[in-house]
Amino acid sequence: MKKVMIIAVVIAVVLFGAIWFNNYYHNDIQSKPKVYCYQTYFGPVNPVLMITDLAYADSLIAYYKKMEKGENPTFNFPLKEASFGDPVYLVGYAEDSMLIEIISYRNGKINGSSFDQGYVYYKTVHSTPPEE
Repeated sequence: MKKVMIIAVVIAVVLFGAIWFNNYYHNDIQSKPKVYCYQTYFGPVNPVLMITDLAYADSLIAYYKKMEKGENPTFNFPLKEASFGDPVYLVGYAEDSMLIEIISYRNGKINGSSFDQGYVYYKTVHSTPPEE
């Protein structure tokens, strides 16, 4: 009987700890600045490519540098787009970095929902939404 009680208490503590941490984590993200990711290198507003693995950082930077020059670049990293039109949360960047870390909640859901975390080229991050 005593073992069952100890196991029940441990499960309750772990469960409530996980719920508390989840709420803390998402509240911390939501306290970060909201920004928008889009690019207009070829005229109209377009979505931004994002990487989730920093091993592809040089490829992403090279891709956007070619775009800035007016070239039509190819990419050699997994295709993933940052949220387009909806705000994302700026969670990390360095002053000397060309990449910005963002978190995007899909479908506007926050707690308990899916989210994308990755890196985008710094010139594709804006403080205002794209004009339609």
